[in-house]
Amino acid sequence: MIPSLPLRVLTRRRRDSYPGCLMKLSSASDTDVILLPLHRHLMLTLALLIPLSVVVAQPRTRNLSDWIGKTPLVPNVNPRRGIYTSPELRSRLIALLGRKYFRRLVYAYYVMSPIESIDGYLVAQMCRQHFCPSDASFMAVNLTNGDIHVAFWHSGTIEWFHTTGTANDLPDKVLHKPWWMNTTPDRVREVTRRAT
Repeated sequence: MIPSLPLRVLTRRRRDSYPGCLMKLSSASDTDVILLPLHRHLMLTLALLIPLSVVVAQPRTRNLSDWIGKTPLVPNVNPRRGIYTSPELRSRLIALLGRKYFRRLVYAYYVMSPIESIDGYLVAQMCRQHFCPSDASFMAVNLTNGDIHVAFWHSGTIEWFHTTGTANDLPDKVLHKPWWMNTTPDRVREVTRRAT
């Protein structure tokens, strides 16, 4: 017998008058209960939950690969628009960097190279106009799991911000993409924050 869930109780009716999913609970009672077999209830629940799980399971990086070959920011647009302000990254970058560093990333750098895909990472680099050797930014986003790594270089000091891990967790081709990672920095600061 299939386990069932009661829906409502009806009294003084014969069992034969309810076609379909009725079962008599007891022969000593005049009360019948309309029962919905458990497997029908589970199928209904699954039918409602499966579309929700598909929406939730979509990666946070689904549209980021569209940025490959484009510059990180759209020039001459106010407010600044670009990959950093995209719906996939904006809130996560603010949670990771804080508003001060997010503004620095979006507004302080103007010289840009096109975004690249290197070893499964989306890599964006920018530097401050007329100060490229001394002031630059770097971002790497894992296109598989959405991990974000952002670095700021300023006159020999590197500040890293990661959603997970450290800079050494990046593949060598990604880690050594910015020219300043091939030098010995005076000071390195690394911060890891969960940015959901």
